[in-house]
Amino acid sequence: MPLAAVGVTLVAGSLVRYALEGRERRVLRKAFGHYLAPQVIESLVRDPSQLRLGGERCELTIFFSDLQGFTSFSERLQPEQLVHVLIRYLSEMTQSITMSGGTLDKYIGDAIMAFWGAPDDDEDQCWRACRAALANQRELARLRSTWSGTGRPELSARIGMHAGDAIVGNFGSEYRLDYTAMGDTVNLASRLEGLNKVYGTRIIMSDTVHAEVSDRVVTRLLDKVAAKGRTGGTTIYELVGLPADVPASALERIARYEAALRLYFERDFEGAVAGFQEVLARFPADGPAAVLCARSSTYLDHPPPAEWDGVYAHETK
Repeated sequence: MPLAAVGVTLVAGSLVRYALEGRERRVLRKAFGHYLAPQVIESLVRDPSQLRLGGERCELTIFFSDLQGFTSFSERLQPEQLVHVLIRYLSEMTQSITMSGGTLDKYIGDAIMAFWGAPDDDEDQCWRACRAALANQRELARLRSTWSGTGRPELSARIGMHAGDAIVGNFGSEYRLDYTAMGDTVNLASRLEGLNKVYGTRIIMSDTVHAEVSDRVVTRLLDKVAAKGRTGGTTIYELVGLPADVPASALERIARYEAALRLYFERDFEGAVAGFQEVLARFPADGPAAVLCARSSTYLDHPPPAEWDGVYAHETK
């Protein structure tokens, strides 16, 4: 079957009329391997009837990443240079995601959306997502070292992860399909990625992800938040690293910060300010400590209402 015919068949949604065997299977994998995640292609090859509009509810771990300062450095680069940087960056990041069993959903400019748990079930999806996030940060550090002094930008990415129910499947129209995930779980993961800008962190996970991986990674309890556009609160954590890779100084910083945060949640804002100031005296560049110290100081003068449950409502994405 000619490649064009395969493409038309896919778009028309009538692949179900074929039994994909031999050459057709090879053509499908090769032709669409650059457009669809490998897991999705294999799933379609096994069962072409899946190529239909609509989705199903699944337990997914959603991953969003975005480059810090992309608009700024894109203005300084020639279009050809920008394309080269993005190709290298997206290639490195995507490799970490796919090697950990993740499904690449889409690129949105410099942003990446991926998920674990579909099209194939994955009982260890949160752990795999965390491994991919940490691998992404390691690859970025390597790129920064490789590109140092070459005039290329020092890339830094923010990552957000959340696990929960979502609808995953083929969405769009009879003319064009997009295999993707939708729902509140997806929206919250995106919001968590954006909260890294507020706290000066690189990887933020929700409590649902943390519950699955807390015994295998080092995390820091960051805050209880209601992300913009949401009413319910979510406990969020910073993913710091694998236990073998986290130095003693980072463990000290986490312990000091979480001790001050406990005072904050107990409404002892004077004690919280003192605790966060101690963190900043020892670790001046700690973003979360600076944020919570300033907020605790505000609450000293303007206490939250009596029914306050520790949740802070963010007004920015």
